[in-house]
Amino acid sequence: MRRLLLTAPLLLASLGAAAQLPLADSLALVRPRWLLGARLGVAASWYRADPAPDPAPGMRLGPAAGLRVGYYLAPNHGPRVWLVAEPSYEQRRLPAASQNSSYLALPLYLRTGLPTTTLHVLLGGGRAWRLGPVPGQPPFSDPLVFRSHDSFVLLGLEADVRHRHRRTLALSGWVRYGVSAAYEETRLAGSGTRYSSTAPRLVLVGLGLMPVWYR
Repeated sequence: MRRLLLTAPLLLASLGAAAQLPLADSLALVRPRWLLGARLGVAASWYRADPAPDPAPGMRLGPAAGLRVGYYLAPNHGPRVWLVAEPSYEQRRLPAASQNSSYLALPLYLRTGLPTTTLHVLLGGGRAWRLGPVPGQPPFSDPLVFRSHDSFVLLGLEADVRHRHRRTLALSGWVRYGVSAAYEETRLAGSGTRYSSTAPRLVLVGLGLMPVWYR
């Protein structure tokens, strides 16, 4: 009993010191293996081709939302890099369409930095699939061949604006450039033969907020 009374003050003091530890500093004490998060923002998209497509759709603004899951590749040594997959929903305006078309994109990229790092670089690529039907085309126009999917490369930057325990809130900006054509415009030669004249690629620039949980 006497020994318990002597050790009780020491135990209470240690618990009090632990309770005063700021929650934000606890990120520095853990080495999580998994990253979970979401993205909510907007994206502007347009098409690039040489020569320019006809008709050429201008820049369009639409929602961009997704979920992300990442795995820390080297928790104890080596480069501080996460491998992240982020299935996302986005909208684009296709030529000869009066409304935006829905797409499912699946980027796979590397994300640098530890949970306590303020800036993170994103580098990777992925593929996007059209979810809706092919838009109708106006009469007496050159046929447009719409593709059901296209591939892209991705470059982004994230800046953490708030830390709390194992959660952070980041401001994210990203740029995607198509490495395959989103659609093709075909023309008729004098002999009646069709040939492809342009193969526009999508350019997409987005900005959004990303809550992140480390586990």
